[in-house]
Amino acid sequence: MKDPCLKPTRPVGALALLALASPLTAQNLLTIEARDDKPGPVEALVEARDATGGVLDSTTIFWDADDDGWRSLPVGGFALPTGTTTVRVTYKNDFGPRDLFIDFISVDGNVCDGPDFRADGGPDPSFPGANETILDGRSVADLGNQDDWVEYTVAPLLSIEARDDKPGPVEALVEAKDSGGAVLASSTILWDADDNGWRSLPAGGMTLPIGTARVRVTFKNDSFTPGDPDLDRNLFIDTYEVSGFTHEAEDYCVDGGAGVGVVDGRTVADLGNQNDYVEYELALAKQTIRLGSPANPFGFRRGDTPPIIGETWDPLVTTFQSGAILAVVAVSGGPTNIPLGGPGTLLCDPTLAPLAVLGAPGVNFAIPIPEVCIFVGQGLCTQGVSVDAFGAFAFANALDIVIGSH
Repeated sequence: MKDPCLKPTRPVGALALLALASPLTAQNLLTIEARDDKPGPVEALVEARDATGGVLDSTTIFWDADDDGWRSLPVGGFALPTGTTTVRVTYKNDFGPRDLFIDFISVDGNVCDGPDFRADGGPDPSFPGANETILDGRSVADLGNQDDWVEYTVAPLLSIEARDDKPGPVEALVEAKDSGGAVLASSTILWDADDNGWRSLPAGGMTLPIGTARVRVTFKNDSFTPGDPDLDRNLFIDTYEVSGFTHEAEDYCVDGGAGVGVVDGRTVADLGNQNDYVEYELALAKQTIRLGSPANPFGFRRGDTPPIIGETWDPLVTTFQSGAILAVVAVSGGPTNIPLGGPGTLLCDPTLAPLAVLGAPGVNFAIPIPEVCIFVGQGLCTQGVSVDAFGAFAFANALDIVIGSH
């Protein structure tokens, strides 16, 4: 299953419990880091498109490239509408020749490198418009001609590992729903269960549009007849995988008649009757940097693993404070901005169920996130703090996080 472009940078503990009360939400803000290699005005068209290629929203970006520098476009970001699956960037004014270089795009801080495009709209196949090259030590996308474009997939891929316990045709409906229950995308899956084996559904994965908050799996053809066990069939779901992160299927959030059982030594969701369903919560894990005002040092960094259920979140407090002997991740249910003079600016509200996780400066933390779907989509304010041998402390930036399924 091909991963989407975006890369988001177990016991139930206090951190996970705190997430239940958090008000933080994601905005799906797109930014593009780009430059032009010639002086003068630049024009680029950015489009948010749905799964059929329809344009949901767009913005035209203008800037003067006289300084030949990298810039974040559009200023303030571009909010991707619900239903977005791809972003297309079209270079509108290449007048012979000039190039638009894209270093990366990001959605709420989750990065897709420029060359990792999914579709190349170069008008001449013998001279493709989007080429992978290196500029200033960065791998970038190069759009060489007027109206060339590249597209990036910003929607995750879903795959479900399932089996049926009776031979014959099987039908299941998979629906991507927004937070209000509206269906954004769906796929009806048909297969023959004669081999009674596990399979990945849908084949090749299903793209989940931006704004997907839940996935519902409905078992459509359990021909149950009381007293006739041969017609009572079950659909067993072992795991669901979103953008390469696998979760156990028994961690469903909504039960539409399904029970939980064990089959072949696996804990699975068992949909026992026709039109039974289960729902799973989905959200992209996010870590948004906030320096505060006055700004704190950028000493609290993202690690390799984002805050995802079933994973271990590993942020880092650097050695930004001279003589630091202790690193702290302060956590609360919401943000604030309180200047405190010498130590810096307090960025997490201490009145909202605060807690602290202790560690060492320059060493990644290991903070387990429980694999419980109720935490998916919940936000927290986290801030790095450093303490020296004399007890003096210094604030770093905040990471406003959203706990995700992927």
